[in-house]
Amino acid sequence: LLQRRVRVLHRRQVQARLVPLRVHQVSTTSTTTSTSATTSTASTTTTITVLTTTTIVGTVSVPHLFSTSGTTPSYWNEYSFNFVAATTAPILIFSFTTNLNSNYFLDAVSVALITLPSVQLLENPSFENSTTIATDWLVWCAYTCTGGAGAQVTWGTNCYLSIGNCFLVDCPDTGSGAIVYLGQSFSATIGSTYKIDFWLRMAYAGGSTSSSLFNAFVQ
Repeated sequence: LLQRRVRVLHRRQVQARLVPLRVHQVSTTSTTTSTSATTSTASTTTTITVLTTTTIVGTVSVPHLFSTSGTTPSYWNEYSFNFVAATTAPILIFSFTTNLNSNYFLDAVSVALITLPSVQLLENPSFENSTTIATDWLVWCAYTCTGGAGAQVTWGTNCYLSIGNCFLVDCPDTGSGAIVYLGQSFSATIGSTYKIDFWLRMAYAGGSTSSSLFNAFVQ
């Protein structure tokens, strides 16, 4: 029964599609498993259950790392999270919603096995191998930008430590907000723990920031 549940969870995960998130929920199982004879199997099932996607009233929810809105962070801030892999090729995804008064800057992204922190699993994690296009990264929904600099790599004093490159999202969309996604997959071992780290800053020019929103999650 437990093996069948694992297969079903894997199938659901493969079929999940990326949509803008509003609900982030850890999935659970209502089945009570005996701990006497199925400890290892139950542990595997639990890991998959926690990290698998779950459909809730039509909204796909995925493991959510972080969310911020408004003018936060107004200065460069580092965010670090531990993540337990449920697939061999998870995708780290950032979503950005901006307006006429706000831009987001992302820099120094990192994914590494927690027991091997010196080995970087992302390609071009700090966008240094780029000019304006984020090489080795996938950017989508950028067409929603109807003005501003769009979603692109920039450089100089706007970036972390005021040097090198970083990723800029400047999508005013006449004040109504626009959504951009930035993502990259990495190789992982199911059940292993990885550290995800990035630096983020929000540039605010006054006025309303009601539509400004940043999310980081793994699919």
